[in-house]
Amino acid sequence: MSRYVVILPSWFVILCVFEHGQVTLATDPLTPCIPPPLAVYEHLSNLLGNVTTNLPHVMYVTTTKNSFFELYDGQVIGLSTLKLSTSPSFYCSGSDYVGFHLYFVTNDLKGKYSWKKTLLKTFSGVVLIKTKKLRIHVQIRQKRSAGSRPEVVNLQVVNLDVEDIRITGVGYLTWIASKILSLVSTIFKETITDIVEHSLRNTFVEALQKSFG
Repeated sequence: MSRYVVILPSWFVILCVFEHGQVTLATDPLTPCIPPPLAVYEHLSNLLGNVTTNLPHVMYVTTTKNSFFELYDGQVIGLSTLKLSTSPSFYCSGSDYVGFHLYFVTNDLKGKYSWKKTLLKTFSGVVLIKTKKLRIHVQIRQKRSAGSRPEVVNLQVVNLDVEDIRITGVGYLTWIASKILSLVSTIFKETITDIVEHSLRNTFVEALQKSFG
């Protein structure tokens, strides 16, 4: 085990313990709030950066039959390209908590769905989506008391802009194209939000629990 103690100015002490890859950030609630040493920023950046890098490049999503058309074989492509856009931003919340704000960004997120619509005959094709930007905010905080652990208190999509969306298979029924594209765009955004705010959140929580003791 390797251990070092960083004593910061005034009477605020941050103790960082590195043991088998684990880091503990402990704070004294009775002292002024001073940012932790650089090693904590670097560890947090690497930890959560590795989480996004290890996400599946292609994620298959469930779809349901719509009253207007059938959507199936949904794919979300490129969440593994999420990267930290800036260094973690340290903050204090009164005398109770310290924490970090982080932002992840990707310009390479895509979606793909198969669709089918039955009128007098069955029409089918593919909808392809390309986003301009996906930006995610992550807020982590920790109680300023001994034995406390970091927790994810906020993880949400703050920007999701669709740059291009195309459809194949509509033939001469161009009137249904705009309806399908609008519905698929909405479904895609809801799917990304659900993945980020549930699956990705759980993955971040697990990573923090393993690494920060």
